[in-house]
Amino acid sequence: MNDGVSRRNFVALAGAGTAVAACGGGPGPISRASTPRVVPSTVLTEDKLSRLSDSRRHLNPHSNRDDNVDRFVPQFIAIVHLKRSGSDFTSVHGHFEIPNWQDSQSNNPHVRLALAESIMNEKLANNYHLFSENSKYLPIMKSDGTYAEQENFYKFGFNAQHEIFFFIHDNTISLRNNNVIVFKDELHFGQKASANESFFGAKVTNLQTNLKNEGKMIRLRNYLTKLDGARLVSIFNADPPIIYAIGIVYIPSTNQPTIIDPDMGNGDGNEP
Repeated sequence: MNDGVSRRNFVALAGAGTAVAACGGGPGPISRASTPRVVPSTVLTEDKLSRLSDSRRHLNPHSNRDDNVDRFVPQFIAIVHLKRSGSDFTSVHGHFEIPNWQDSQSNNPHVRLALAESIMNEKLANNYHLFSENSKYLPIMKSDGTYAEQENFYKFGFNAQHEIFFFIHDNTISLRNNNVIVFKDELHFGQKASANESFFGAKVTNLQTNLKNEGKMIRLRNYLTKLDGARLVSIFNADPPIIYAIGIVYIPSTNQPTIIDPDMGNGDGNEP
């Protein structure tokens, strides 16, 4: 993992071939790409999906983390807006601080989902491209004075616990609750990916607002820890770096499992 995630390397989480890196502190440095690129999606056979889902290298991201090993008290949420672009998607993500996050009454699954929906509803109601165009719900400000947001999956990184919300902006798709996130064994050009020990609680959300008429949402917890509860830190300095390859799975109207593949190069998509 790294303090940031490049288009292929991002903290503790990677999309359908995306790589993730973990860091230690707050959200990693996020810079804006000059031009948005599409994130391809690729049809999978049921056999290939089953093999990805049953990988023995990775802990099941749909399972729950033992709170006796590591408590989940995130200071931030990250929202990934995946918008349909032909057969593929464009992507914008941002990091947001949870108000009064240290108070359990103000930081629970219901509150975090409500915050994510409020942020997305403001963005969609105004047809904004970037989260920083919002007037009420803005991404956190980085030390360099820019917002922690990014087009594509460029530098998608974490240095603190996050709950991540993927909003797939397409109301024609469906999701399988026990099979929305998969981890791959390899990154771009065959580089070995880290085994998942940090991402858990993947599930389809039951949206409570009009957002449910616009698309589907997946939530995923990044504990930013290893299996024994040890914190993942100094990702950029790790040797080898801790980088994951994640896939986001949805079911289009054709009823064939399809993976959103930000990373590419894993045999499931083409270089964007």
